[in-house]
Amino acid sequence: MKLKAAILKTSILPLVMLAVCATTMAQLNRRPFLSDEGPTPSSADVILPGASMKRMSTPTVGPRSLENGPGEKQRSQRRNELLNRQGFDQVTANSITIPHWSDSFTYHGIPYEYTMVGTNPKHGSATTVIPTVLIPLRIVFGDGTIYDASTDIVDGQTPLQAFLNSPVFQNHKYLIGGADVGTTQYGDAFQRANMWTEVSNGAHDYHVLLGGPDVTPVQTIIVPTGKFGYQVDPDTHQNFPVVEDGFFAEQIQERIQALNLSPLSLQIFVTGTVSQFNSWGYHESVYDGFGEKTYIVAPYLDKESVFYGEHVPDAYVLSHEIAEWLDDPFVGSHPNFVPGWQFSGDTSPLCDSTRTGDLLEVGDPLVFSDSSVTPISLNSVTYHVTDAAFLPFFTRSNRSRSVNGQYTFFGSATAPTPPCVGHIEISASRFEFPGARLTVANGLSNRGQIVGYFRDASNRTHGFLLDQGRFTSLDFPAAVATVAEKVNDAGQIVGYYIDATGLPHGFLYQYGGFAQVDFPGSVDTLVFGINSAGEMVGSYDDANFVTHSFILRNGAFRSFDSPFAAQSEALAINDQQIVAGINWNDSGPFTGFVTDGRFAPYNVPGSLDTFPFSINDNGDLGGYFIARNWTAGFVTLYGYTYQIYPRVFGNNNRNQIVGRVFDFSMHRYVGFVSDLPKRDD
Repeated sequence: MKLKAAILKTSILPLVMLAVCATTMAQLNRRPFLSDEGPTPSSADVILPGASMKRMSTPTVGPRSLENGPGEKQRSQRRNELLNRQGFDQVTANSITIPHWSDSFTYHGIPYEYTMVGTNPKHGSATTVIPTVLIPLRIVFGDGTIYDASTDIVDGQTPLQAFLNSPVFQNHKYLIGGADVGTTQYGDAFQRANMWTEVSNGAHDYHVLLGGPDVTPVQTIIVPTGKFGYQVDPDTHQNFPVVEDGFFAEQIQERIQALNLSPLSLQIFVTGTVSQFNSWGYHESVYDGFGEKTYIVAPYLDKESVFYGEHVPDAYVLSHEIAEWLDDPFVGSHPNFVPGWQFSGDTSPLCDSTRTGDLLEVGDPLVFSDSSVTPISLNSVTYHVTDAAFLPFFTRSNRSRSVNGQYTFFGSATAPTPPCVGHIEISASRFEFPGARLTVANGLSNRGQIVGYFRDASNRTHGFLLDQGRFTSLDFPAAVATVAEKVNDAGQIVGYYIDATGLPHGFLYQYGGFAQVDFPGSVDTLVFGINSAGEMVGSYDDANFVTHSFILRNGAFRSFDSPFAAQSEALAINDQQIVAGINWNDSGPFTGFVTDGRFAPYNVPGSLDTFPFSINDNGDLGGYFIARNWTAGFVTLYGYTYQIYPRVFGNNNRNQIVGRVFDFSMHRYVGFVSDLPKRDD
């Protein structure tokens, strides 16, 4: 692996050393050590929740953004918060808010809790009426164009009146495959069909209805130049007025505060024919210190509205958000996570939903299916609502408990979402070395000792040990930089340091002292792993700058190479002497391997590169992977692979992981430790 010539030109080392350092730099750059940890992460590095109906930018690129809704600034803050969800349960439990109930299901041994609007149908018939308030918006663009949801005419009605007359608020008879779900509102019919086993067996009069609705005076939003625009469909040439997502979300938040409506109500902001740059509409919740308020933002577009092949007529967007609000009302504080799902017809290995947090978004899986747009006639007017996925679609039940054994309301999908790699939600406890500008945790023992490295204010890199809340800095004598990689239960720490010439050497730290570890005859050596027996693994470069794996056992080195590629690096070893690592060719990707003498490949399904940095005695792996559009951590748990939002560098036998995560409030990377979910047997 040779460093690019442009980088070599900046070196002042002797020519003989340049080739050595080129290989060394390329070797080390596979870890985040020599870089500045990259730019401030966005959705490509940390995955965030989303609660919006997507827009497509081009038919080949797919969704323009899966992170829409209340603006990137607010979403970035919530990315940070959701990595440590402690206390969110209390927000909803102790708040004044709409009636709701909770339950759970298990998938691959992991429990998933969810909260929905109304009462639990398992407890019998009950009618819940949610007071509803419509807030029409008058949106004034900086070019003088005005869009008013209370006065503009779309297909013969104002958007405000059309919502009131639509199936969202008016009763319609729903016959689903011969089953009479009821003559009721769209959202109530969907939820009755969703919970049909309970409804048809003892809860016949179960309902969740929208009350009213009341209508507020028109609220005016002034949109300055630079915050609005017009998107034109290349085929239909239809003009869509749009507002920048973050600006629009801030304006909505200001109206919520100014109107001071009851948190016991659902607030629906009617945007007329205006939507956001990156989403048609969204549902959200916000805690204001007194109550948890739930709200929806939705446009009303004409029946011919098509944007890059996506049909979004009249009440379609509002119905989409109503169904999602019913099944995931507190998305702002206590979102409903599910194992992950795919857009209808997609069978890719990585779940499509993971970039939006794997939320229980019942409309989203169907948004790119024409058959999800369902006509309903009321009073001689044809409206359109969305098909929506039932709970068994997400739980992947072999037999659906919803109406007629269906997986969606109107049957546009006939099976549950296929298996794919979703994420595991964690409660991450963060920490950083005092005064550090960056902290990364690389390994932890079963006793809870954590090792890693930090960068001080002078940009120098030091190793550290965190033991019972106390930090100890680790610096190999005369080293330019020191990185601690792993620690075993005996307190032995391994890692590597950089000498004055820029070369790395391995080390073992025990009993308060360092011992240098170099593979005999090597140009450089890196030590990455150690087990309870003191056996070490790592990599070295030979005289031809080819990287090989090694194991150090009972004082003797043994070199080994993966059969899958020309070069390899052993990154971790457990007490069963199973080694995990990476291999690569100069022109190929980095892929993982696991070996106990017999090699087996391991790669996150759908990834471009996979880096398994740790392995525990159960054979569970931890690391990170690179996909086409993002980078994320991963773990294997109970035989299945899951994404973890931050990158993972270490795990132990207690199902704990460590790594690093970007703290948006402090604008720097910090270490984290977290428990993984326990198996629900």
